[in-house]
Amino acid sequence: MPVQRDEYFYPRLQRIFVEQLSRVPLAAFHRAINKVARSLIRTDADELTYNLHIMLRFDLELKMLEGLLRVRDLPEAWHTAMRADLGIAPSDDRDGCLQDAHWYSGYIGGRFQSYAIGNILSAQFYAAALKAHPDILHEIAKGEFGTLHSWLCDNLYRHGSKFAPNEYHGCVYRKLKLGHNGDAVRQGSRGNGYFQLVELGARKARPYLASDAFAIHYNRRHTRLESCAGALRPV
Repeated sequence: MPVQRDEYFYPRLQRIFVEQLSRVPLAAFHRAINKVARSLIRTDADELTYNLHIMLRFDLELKMLEGLLRVRDLPEAWHTAMRADLGIAPSDDRDGCLQDAHWYSGYIGGRFQSYAIGNILSAQFYAAALKAHPDILHEIAKGEFGTLHSWLCDNLYRHGSKFAPNEYHGCVYRKLKLGHNGDAVRQGSRGNGYFQLVELGARKARPYLASDAFAIHYNRRHTRLESCAGALRPV
């Protein structure tokens, strides 16, 4: 979250929650709402570790689709992966492999990774908008969002759903001159992690996909370790 947005909204929150926030400076508030910590539940995760939850799910569901992991072995595989990636594990399956509705409602493949792709694209889009209109940061601090909204309408929203995912990806990247190796993402995140977005084309997965989607191919060492360096410390 840009601190400039807090500069506009936070004084209003202080007037509403006088007892709780009147003596809390903006810098402390901003650090509190952007806290990075281990978490069991994907939807409770912070922006940095959220993608680790997605990678875990993508690894497991790809193994299931390829016949390398049986459903009966999923809980144990989940616990092992959580320990390896986040250093914690749930005490039951409710907070583990059953916490999401996707798998047990029949949707497997092509869903979870789209959430991570959205995070990545949002960072790149925001960087591109700032490059085109550097004053956006100052406007946000004053509660003015017209320039940013106009940029989004002109470059993204007007396309609606006329493109297939791979067509949209290519069109937007060429138009906005975004680097495929995550250059814009690295400007706003830790480390040298990179994501490569490619169409999910495995034959075994095709019958299970709800729609054409992108899979995340990532370098484990760079993405999982360096991007979180200093953020997740041993407990």
